[in-house]
Amino acid sequence: MEEQIFKARKDAFACNIPERQVNAREEYAKRLRKKHKADLICSKRMEHNTESETAFSPFESIASAANVLLVNDELTHLAVEYIRKNTLHNNPTIMAEITSLNLIPVLLSLVRDAKEEIALEAAWVLINVAAVKGSEEIYRHEGHVELIRIIPNSSPDLQEMCFWILGNLAGNSIPLSNKLLETGIIDLILSFSKQKAMRLSLLRTVCWTAANLCCGMSANTITRIVPYIDIVCDSLLHIDDAEILKYSVISLLHAVKYGYSEIARATGKFVEILSGANKSNDIKKITLKILNRIATSVISQITKMVFTELISALKEIIEACECESMMKLSLLIVKSIAAEGETVHIECIIENKIPELICRLLLNHTASLRLKNILVHTFTTICEGASEEQIEHIVNAGGLEAVLSILKVTDTELIMTSLLGLEEILVAGEARESEDGINEHAIKLDSLRGLKTLEDLSLHANSKVSKKAQGILSEYFYFQDCEYNRANADCA
Repeated sequence: MEEQIFKARKDAFACNIPERQVNAREEYAKRLRKKHKADLICSKRMEHNTESETAFSPFESIASAANVLLVNDELTHLAVEYIRKNTLHNNPTIMAEITSLNLIPVLLSLVRDAKEEIALEAAWVLINVAAVKGSEEIYRHEGHVELIRIIPNSSPDLQEMCFWILGNLAGNSIPLSNKLLETGIIDLILSFSKQKAMRLSLLRTVCWTAANLCCGMSANTITRIVPYIDIVCDSLLHIDDAEILKYSVISLLHAVKYGYSEIARATGKFVEILSGANKSNDIKKITLKILNRIATSVISQITKMVFTELISALKEIIEACECESMMKLSLLIVKSIAAEGETVHIECIIENKIPELICRLLLNHTASLRLKNILVHTFTTICEGASEEQIEHIVNAGGLEAVLSILKVTDTELIMTSLLGLEEILVAGEARESEDGINEHAIKLDSLRGLKTLEDLSLHANSKVSKKAQGILSEYFYFQDCEYNRANADCA
């Protein structure tokens, strides 16, 4: 009897649970099992690593290991491995000891002449040394020159390690990066960049090294790096790896900073990347970031056709509403373009109905606060750069309704930005006053109960908000109401 009651309850309970909840619970249980399994594997690896690190070693110190470095291959391998393990955590005392024992030249010779496994261990030690202040010691012994000589005739594994050392050297300081540029490293990077068949990890390391060099470039050294930047621009459409594209973009961004105007030539390719269905969102996000930099620097150099294609691609991303981070990046680009205030650019933005799209999103109650923030800033920036005719188009697209919806939120920054956009609309309305002296935008705002909203804001707890609302009321409404009433009285 009890079993029957239990079964009946169980069946009733199962019937009352929606299928989606059951599926969600099953998925959650699977994730828990996977996490538990991963944690077990990780703990076993940690135990193994701890045992291997604390295993018996024939050396008591870096000095004792240094004494047998060149005795025979077996002892050399053990000694270099011991030194490598002790440099993993970038201990300043250990690094100072390596310098005092003059081990840098010995390690460089091992990278050049020793067997592969020993050379790789020695290179690993130099990677750790180059990541800290020991990089200057490598430069002092002309290690950067030696590494550039070693790379062409080495195995892919050793090439990758050597580029890693050079990347650390380039990333440590601008003076050291400039010194590295004088050794012909760009020619080496170019030769690797042109290779069609290369291991992905090696290509990533080469591009990362180039990015570090570009980060340290100056106005005087950019000419040395331009050949590499040209190749990056030409190969943009063929980069399918997000990490490589990220490093390429970093190089391009720093080149733009120091006046690399050819970047405008690559904009069309960036637009193709955005429009490409076979490109991942990670690649598109990186592309959007560099397009924003272009928008704030060399937008005037882009042809009208490419610019129109860019705005159209941005509109598609915003309209799709599939990825909020990509939407925000796209809106940020539109905002940067609008901030330039060029009439032709604002016209293109309006022709592609970007203001209408922004208004729809602002009126969408499901949009997040962060998205609304960038929407309002973009809307206000467009209004600031638009002409009276363009403002009228924005008003007809629902601009006033969108602004009023934001004025009712609790976020002070959003309210202030919206008030600035509203003020631009009212200024344009005043410039286009009818023969009766009526500001049509102010009249429309009043019909939308905007006057009541502004009066409420004039009593806002934030002094900046209340002051701005009072200013708008006194400038455009209280006097406007008198004129409007007088005009109506005359008509009567």
